Amino acid sequence: MSQQARVEIDLKALPHVKAPALRRLAEVWLALRGPDLVIPPRRAFDPFAVPELAPKLWLCDYDPVERRFAYRLAGEHINRVYGRSIKGLDLSDVIPAAGYEIVRARYLEAVEAPAIVHTAGRVYVHSDRYQPGERLILPLADDAGAARFVLGATIVSGDLDFPDPRDRRADQVTVATALTRNAAA
Repeated sequence: MSQQARVEIDLKALPHVKAPALRRLAEVWLALRGPDLVIPPRRAFDPFAVPELAPKLWLCDYDPVERRFAYRLAGEHINRVYGRSIKGLDLSDVIPAAGYEIVRARYLEAVEAPAIVHTAGRVYVHSDRYQPGERLILPLADDAGAARFVLGATIVSGDLDFPDPRDRRADQVTVATALTRNAAA
């Protein structure tokens, strides 16, 4: 049986993250990770460490038994996209059934692999409220060091004018950067 070893990552390992605010978020997260942690603790993250992202940040609690996510925090931009406050809602109550498993798989990859998950292209596709943009999904740990939260931020290009939801021509690319690798026991 193999154990998991920490992978050293710096901002150079994330060239696909283009938005300056998302790069700054990744930089803050990596600094909180420090030289020893695989995943930084949630209590160490200050939502205002990247003030320009505060309205675009969201944080979900992760239940590893049910493998479900519930929104603990959602910035005003995120709430505006969904037309309501999503704080306290389960991911399945926010994302329509047609896209739920795709979105859930990305969140699961962040906490279970664990990995930094970056999506570029049309964001909010699975909510029929999409625009070109980028999303960064980062795992955070509880006080015992277990991945129990996902922190995310979504940047869109331009104003929040929503195109026709039937137009699905634009592609979306997701890249997951592993935070651990197999090591000999």
